Amino acid sequence: MIPKEYTRKNPFAHVVILIGILYLTIACTDEKPEDDFLGEAYKSLQGEWQWIKTESPRTRSEFTPESEGYQESIVFKTNDTVEYYRDEELSHKYPYKLKYRIDNSMDANSDSTLVLVINNGTESFFSTENDSLIINQSYVDGPVTYYERKK
Repeated sequence: MIPKEYTRKNPFAHVVILIGILYLTIACTDEKPEDDFLGEAYKSLQGEWQWIKTESPRTRSEFTPESEGYQESIVFKTNDTVEYYRDEELSHKYPYKLKYRIDNSMDANSDSTLVLVINNGTESFFSTENDSLIINQSYVDGPVTYYERKK
């Protein structure tokens, strides 16, 4: 409580304290838009994806299940694990995470981009829209791989 002597000298003490409490209540909420977006991004990845094709921009090559003679799929699990299957047999299992990559570390106002990191490897740009998954590493002369959600 505020001593009565203080409120007589400063009649706005209650107002200042009320504003302070309001500010702290609003500023200390646990909900952060980035956390919601990150959670949605993880959910959009989860599930099984069938390999459609891989393009190599550097060599201008394209690989498909037909050209390679096998089927591949990947499964993003809820426990931050991704499993790779070739002809329905598990071939690899790795941890994965999503993280924000700062587009320009020299610019304090630079945007950040959400990237996919598999097995602590190269950061990959990714997109999940209309039951399609695109994993893009072309910025480091890597492949661009296309998947379709298995139903």
